[in-house]
Amino acid sequence: MKIKVLKDRAKEMEIEVESESENLLNPLKEKLLEMDEVVYAEYYKEHPLLSNPKIYVKTKKERPREVIKRALRELYEEVKSFREQVEKVASP
Repeated sequence: MKIKVLKDRAKEMEIEVESESENLLNPLKEKLLEMDEVVYAEYYKEHPLLSNPKIYVKTKKERPREVIKRALRELYEEVKSFREQVEKVASP
């Protein structure tokens, strides 16, 4: 996966994600929308076959880069916890 920062301003950021489907961007968007600091978050593809997905984030005060990093850490912890619970249930 490779990312390209398209816009990086004080309160908004747009990132293009190469070689990635919406499988990562949708949970990230949902986590961002749960955060009080986030005004708007959305991912999109300009063309379903020819373009890479992009995610756009607008924040109130905090830099979007920091908010995105925090959201990714929270998602990581949720997935880790889920995996641990599944491993407990699946163990003989």
